[in-house]
Amino acid sequence: MIARSIDSKVAGPPLDLEMRVDKAIAACDGDVRAAVRALIILTDHLQADLAAQTEAAGRLTEGISRGFMRGRR
Repeated sequence: MIARSIDSKVAGPPLDLEMRVDKAIAACDGDVRAAVRALIILTDHLQADLAAQTEAAGRLTEGISRGFMRGRR
């Protein structure tokens, strides 16, 4: 039930969530555990990528003065 309310804000109506779940399971030849495993691996990869990009963005702004950045907004 929680996933339905979260998904409706992101990707449309709750029925879309069920269709996406079915597609994920079908992509793993009906193996639910394999679908969950694939989604966990994908989530871990996306989190690592986001962390790397956040770190890179922090390094890019290290040499810029706060006064300059304040004027850019």
